[in-house]
Amino acid sequence: MCKKYIKNQQYRWTDIDFAYDIVDVPIWLNLLSQGDLYYCAEPLSCFRVHGGSDQAQFSTLVGGTICWATMVEKAWREKCFLETEEDYEEALRSILRMGLPFFQREEYPTISWKERGDFEDVMGRAFLGLSKISAKKDEA
Repeated sequence: MCKKYIKNQQYRWTDIDFAYDIVDVPIWLNLLSQGDLYYCAEPLSCFRVHGGSDQAQFSTLVGGTICWATMVEKAWREKCFLETEEDYEEALRSILRMGLPFFQREEYPTISWKERGDFEDVMGRAFLGLSKISAKKDEA
């Protein structure tokens, strides 16, 4: 992709803390929010995750969940990429499937208080979002 197509040279799609930014996905969402793009499903590169890589660190996994949850919230709020309540519901369920197991990991108490607070906040909002959808369905 060419830098000139990134709106206002913003490489991020949300305003979350840089520590949680996944980077590649927010850049793609930034580009896709401006119009259609071609997606090539063929892998053009790869990397290996090993015990010493950042992607294998528990804190990075938690931060990635925070990033995904924040992107889901923005997409729903702006009706961008998640246009139906069913799409939003599935996205929230995915966030919970991704993040809930982290509460039981032995590393959980070792992450910073800020990261723990941010993580618990986005997980709580995901639960609340699903609760509202469920209540709406019960009323119907």
